[in-house]
Amino acid sequence: MRDIALVTGASSGIGKEFVRQIAKKYKGFDEIWVIARRKDKLRELKKEINFISNELIAECLFNKLYIKNSDPQKIDELLSKIIDCKDDFLRRVNTPDGKENPKLVKKYYKSLIQSFDNKIGEILKDLSELGK
Repeated sequence: MRDIALVTGASSGIGKEFVRQIAKKYKGFDEIWVIARRKDKLRELKKEINFISNELIAECLFNKLYIKNSDPQKIDELLSKIIDCKDDFLRRVNTPDGKENPKLVKKYYKSLIQSFDNKIGEILKDLSELGK
């Protein structure tokens, strides 16, 4: 069974901050699902995901520079994975299917967010294994 966090109202306020905090502090979730009403606010979520990616990059660099027994090659591979994921998401968020149809746009962003959350889950797992 998969552990999934579902956050409603994720485009602003407490919901938006909750998404950020879950991604940073609760690494046990397999997926984080976000729901929001406004397409433009979902685009703002792109900035938040960008922030999360940068936090993961910083964590990798910290491990590489300050953790004595860390494997630099594994960290470099993980950094590449994070950057590729970030670039892919940023590219895809700007090209929704069916721009004139709100239902298609909603479906597109839901799928996009789920895909990103899955990749972040993999990265968090890899990151947690660096210290072992």
